[in-house]
Amino acid sequence: FFFFNDTATTEIYTLSLHDALPIWNPSVEELTEWIKRSKLPLKNFFNTSGLVYKEMKLKDKLPAMSEAEQIALLASDGKLIKRPLLISEDQVLVGFKADEWNSQVK
Repeated sequence: FFFFNDTATTEIYTLSLHDALPIWNPSVEELTEWIKRSKLPLKNFFNTSGLVYKEMKLKDKLPAMSEAEQIALLASDGKLIKRPLLISEDQVLVGFKADEWNSQVK
């Protein structure tokens, strides 16, 4: 995380790395592979707290969409994907859960 102090307002801001870097859009093929390897439900890959997800009202729309349509939607905008993503040869972790990461990441 990056911290900086705006002296004009005396507010302290916290930015995570994803706020400072451009969002990368993985391809449909990459997402399909990661979802399969993760053995997680597709819905776990959506950033349900994100503004884009909320603005698009995806909570109501996703149930009516096919898996292929949902994956294409994820590939169209990296901000829809839950972060962080850890992709390695033997695992795919989605979102940060301290206990899971502590037990899985060595």
